[in-house]
Amino acid sequence: MPKKINIIGKKFNRLTVLEKVDAGKYQYKYLCQCECGNKSHTSAYKCAWSRVMHMKRKFRLPQWADVEAIRQFYMNKPQGCEVDHIIPLSGKTVSGLHVLENLQYLTIAENRSKNNKFIGV
Repeated sequence: MPKKINIIGKKFNRLTVLEKVDAGKYQYKYLCQCECGNKSHTSAYKCAWSRVMHMKRKFRLPQWADVEAIRQFYMNKPQGCEVDHIIPLSGKTVSGLHVLENLQYLTIAENRSKNNKFIGV
């Protein structure tokens, strides 16, 4: 069983963890405050932040990446679309980065038909 770590008061990029708002057996949710003053734990915000943190853990988010711009890209996703990486993050011969320049909006059907394959020239 993983060791529980207290992250209240810790800072992750522009977000500071304020308090735990909901807890399941293996899942934790926290209320965070941005440096701009906004407090949020909405589903769109959680989804965007979760994705950014996931990519950071996968070492595909470089230190120079604009995390706030990436978060806004996810939050401003058009209805019926998904955020897709132009160059996949884990290809066999090519591996892209989780940066704004590598993101695009695709419909769900387009993204599924892409099948996460890199087609180079």
